[in-house]
Formats: sequence, structure tokens, C-alpha cells
Amino acid sequence: MEHAIDAGLRHPRGQVVYPAIGSAFGPRDDAAREGLRAALGISEPRVILNVKRLHELAGQQYLIEAFARIARGRSDVRLVVCGAGPLRDSLQTLAKDRGVDGRVTFAGLVDNPVVAQYAAVADVFALPSLLEALPTVAVEALASGTPVVSADHPGGVELHELFGEDVRVVPRTNVDRLADALLDAIDRPRRVSAVTLDLTRRHFSVAAVTDAYSALYESSLAQDLQ
Repeated sequence: MEHAIDAGLRHPRGQVVYPAIGSAFGPRDDAAREGLRAALGISEPRVILNVKRLHELAGQQYLIEAFARIARGRSDVRLVVCGAGPLRDSLQTLAKDRGVDGRVTFAGLVDNPVVAQYAAVADVFALPSLLEALPTVAVEALASGTPVVSADHPGGVELHELFGEDVRVVPRTNVDRLADALLDAIDRPRRVSAVTLDLTRRHFSVAAVTDAYSALYESSLAQDLQ
């Protein structure tokens, strides 16, 4: 909306309606998370998750470099990358070259219910993209109770403004800062605040988005009939 206003497209009834996230994404208690971890075949107690197409703009190369620094000398953390794309082979090669291929899971293109399981299990969601609008995958993680570390693209900055400390922002392409933020997240694991969970329900649930669009249509129709 800010870009639209800057471009001279201001509208007196303009408002933001966020993308909806599925009902499969929700917080789980510790016992449920432990069961999901076992069902997904994850033996490590700490999990970093990324869900994105394997593409240059998604920045997974920086994530793997950061993970290699985190995983050095420890065996309690796994990186899970969900998504398909042209960079899969090169990312797998990078993980092998850095000596962490045994602790990086390239899950491929998985259905949303499985993504929801990974989101619930994860201790932190990593979004190192070079460019994002509002990243739905990060909101899905937040709705699952998982804090986010994001690069400082516009979407990450907006999420930080919405969700505060549950979305930590680091400079794009900065592997050291990304590694530091992810390391802090897994060494001091926590779930998101009740305020964040409430915001995801009020602004991003299917019901909330449906109601917002219905109100817009009803308002427009009422204006047309006057």
C-alpha cells in the first residue's frame, strides 16, 4: 500500500488484506512436537527450517554457509529445506563441500500438511531471500509457534514491524550475521508470544481474510448503489 500511495494510487477506502494461511498451521505442545520429529525421521533435538523454491533469489546458498558454521563441532542440529527448483544439485554440492550434507535434509516439494509438521517441529524458520514481498511461508511458521530469522528484504522488515522480536532481521547475504542469529535461536529455543499467535489468527486465518474481502465487496457494492 505504501508503494501504491508513493506511485499516486491513493484510494480513500484503501486497506491491506494479507494472504491466508491454512488451518494445518498451528502451535503444538512439546509432546506433539517430539512425536512429529520422530515421525519425520529427525533425530537431532534442534531444527532449522527453510521453505522456498530452490532459486537464486531464495538465498539458500547463504543459509547452507551459515549452517556449516553453526554445525561445526556439534551434532544436535539439522537443517531442513522444503522446496524444488533449479539449484537443488548445486545446493547439495555446497552442503557436501562444507561437510554438512549428512545433516541437511532436502525434502523436495512436499504437501502443505507436511510443511505444517516441519513448521511445528522447527526451532527457527530461516528466510535468507534476496527479495520478498510478504512471505506467507514465514507467517505459517509463526502461526505454528516458530520464530523467524529473515533477511532485510521488504517482506522481512514488514513482518518484524508486525510481530516484533518474533521476527529477527539480518542483512541480506551476510552469512556471519545470519549464522549468529540462527545460533542464538537454537541455543536459546523458545516459542513465539501469545500476541504473535493472536495476530496470525486475526489477520492471516482463512476466516479473517474471507471476512476482510467480504467487507470490501459489500462496501463497494453499497457505494455503487448510492
